Amino acid sequence: VESGTVTSPAKIVASSPQASGNSFVQFSPVTTPPTFSGILFGSNVPDRPPVATSDVLGAVETQIGRQFDIVRHFRSSWSNSFSQELTYANQGYVVHTSYKPWASWKQTSDDLRTPGSARRTEVENMARAMQTQMPGPFFITINHEPEDDIDAAAGKSEQDYSDMFCAFYFVFKSVGNTKAKFAPIPIIDSYVSNQSKGAKIFPGDQCIDWNGADAY
Repeated sequence: VESGTVTSPAKIVASSPQASGNSFVQFSPVTTPPTFSGILFGSNVPDRPPVATSDVLGAVETQIGRQFDIVRHFRSSWSNSFSQELTYANQGYVVHTSYKPWASWKQTSDDLRTPGSARRTEVENMARAMQTQMPGPFFITINHEPEDDIDAAAGKSEQDYSDMFCAFYFVFKSVGNTKAKFAPIPIIDSYVSNQSKGAKIFPGDQCIDWNGADAY
């Protein structure tokens, strides 16, 4: 169990020696409550323009009597635009933007690992722009729930995903973007052992800032 803020590293506040290997994860009691919880509840509004999405967001906030802390903006295909994310950020939200890549995981990784390629230059420029224009830190996810998209023959193996996610991370960092907090969003049920799909597709601590999960 970790606590922290979007702007500072997380720290372990509860642990157990049984939380490793193939054993069942068990947590020790937490004596000091975390200062920041990472649970995000929301409303899914698929295939709606930003105005309609904002209307629904506002209606739900009115019902609960407060503004949400985090807003996740899902993009079903890669886009250099982050105008909606910027709008949300300027309204005081922490933005969680989620992108699907422009090609297979392997091809996307190859593009990003080729200095001077059109796609790498594109992502470098976007990373610089987001560092300059976004008012504060934001979450970014590449291909959420990747376990559902595994297809080794199509360049989408577990290793291909890990390589691609790390490629995005290092391209952003290479141009000085410190505001992007990379967080994969896997499916909880895919993590059952060290040999499970979830374990095999995990990018690794060196390529992520936070770890998320879709809990259905």
